[in-house]
Amino acid sequence: MLRSVIFMLLLMPLGSASASLQRYVASEHESSWVAHSSKLHCTLSHEIPVYGRAVFAQSAGGELGLSLEVKLKPHKVGLARLVSTAPGWKHDARERDLGQVSYGVDNTPFKLPHVVSRRVLSELEQGMFPTFNYQDWSDGRDEVEVALSAVNLRSALGEFIDCLAGVVPFSFDDVSVSLFNYRSGQIELGSKEKQRLDELATYLNADSTVKKVTISSHTDSRGYRSVNKQVSQRRANAVRDYLVSRGAPSELFTIKAYGESRPRASNRTARGRAQNRFVEVSLLK
Repeated sequence: MLRSVIFMLLLMPLGSASASLQRYVASEHESSWVAHSSKLHCTLSHEIPVYGRAVFAQSAGGELGLSLEVKLKPHKVGLARLVSTAPGWKHDARERDLGQVSYGVDNTPFKLPHVVSRRVLSELEQGMFPTFNYQDWSDGRDEVEVALSAVNLRSALGEFIDCLAGVVPFSFDDVSVSLFNYRSGQIELGSKEKQRLDELATYLNADSTVKKVTISSHTDSRGYRSVNKQVSQRRANAVRDYLVSRGAPSELFTIKAYGESRPRASNRTARGRAQNRFVEVSLLK
């Protein structure tokens, strides 16, 4: 009986006695932020010693996001509390609760949505330390705090904000295929077509990985086949020339003037003929 009591007494306090706080944050001397900028992608990254890395990022056509890359990934999904804490030198600032965020089971468990990411960036700009609080990923007995330090942020933040202001507002998928329809006999480009081509030119000037731009031009079957071929060629040339005039590299373009030879609808109806008068611009990487 005595042995049983002693055994139980030894077991009972183990959970609470071994619980502790694991805190990860860059010291004042370690803290650094690095920005990388291009017209297609902006990043602002911060190393968290031992723990991993925090990365703000926005790509062309996308929204701002914040992710935490970790060296040891969790073994199950869960929730963390996100708070904005004040460093010791901000005596008048109060802790702000930013809500709960979920985490997954890969090496980038935290992937914050746009609204939360903007709030975290704003807190850092104000000199606060956004902090993730959760139970540890091994056995859940310890509290974990992971803080983003605002120390030495200012210079990199300025570069990052400038990059966000200039990043292309559409992605490759947004511009990879464009379709322009024409009235019968029309060659010139309208304002709507020019607006779309301006977007294409902007993207082409930003993305050097685009290797080819194919302009395929089609007509309906009304009139002489040779004339339709010429109309097809002139429409394609007008599209190419406009893009080149906006700075797109001329060597990218391949023109295919099909005339009436590849209809996509019946030429027996006005509706079908209208569908057959078009130019398609395709970007390839």
